[in-house]
Amino acid sequence: MKLTIHGAARQVTGSMHLLEIGQYRILIDCGLDYEKDRSVQSNENFPFDPRDIDVVVLTHAHIDHSGNIPTLVRLGFNGQILCTPPTADLTELLLLDSVNIFMNKAGKSRKHGKGKYNTNVQPLYLQKHVMDAMERFITIAFNKPFRISGDVEVTFIPVGHLLGLRQPYLRSMITVPKNQ
Repeated sequence: MKLTIHGAARQVTGSMHLLEIGQYRILIDCGLDYEKDRSVQSNENFPFDPRDIDVVVLTHAHIDHSGNIPTLVRLGFNGQILCTPPTADLTELLLLDSVNIFMNKAGKSRKHGKGKYNTNVQPLYLQKHVMDAMERFITIAFNKPFRISGDVEVTFIPVGHLLGLRQPYLRSMITVPKNQ
């Protein structure tokens, strides 16, 4: 078993962790990295081939955990995205809102043309990409183990991160055989 942290290390945004169990590759979260010194377009540069990922486990809907899922799908990810029903609902709303933000920034860029605005700014993804990604979502109830591969299972457990919601945030427990 190998865990590689590809995002949210030494920063807040861009949570993305790759768990490899044998040949099986689980991406835990796929967040948007929007730190000040990075362009939104830099999120297209994954440190792995999206086609090589077998499944995504989404811990919660915040954009720094879910915001790059449409890009992952657009660049070839073809597997399932596992999360709870409330996380799926919130993620769809947040991703569609991200499209509006991308389009607004692209519009400002074209309108101003010079100065601090880059005239080549393109949206990272469009509404179509969000909808393509949402078709891959499989929802799993809280506290219900779900086998994702062989002896590997995931269980979503509420832990209270998005305050004000009934069962807001979750902690994903991924259980693997002891010999891995």
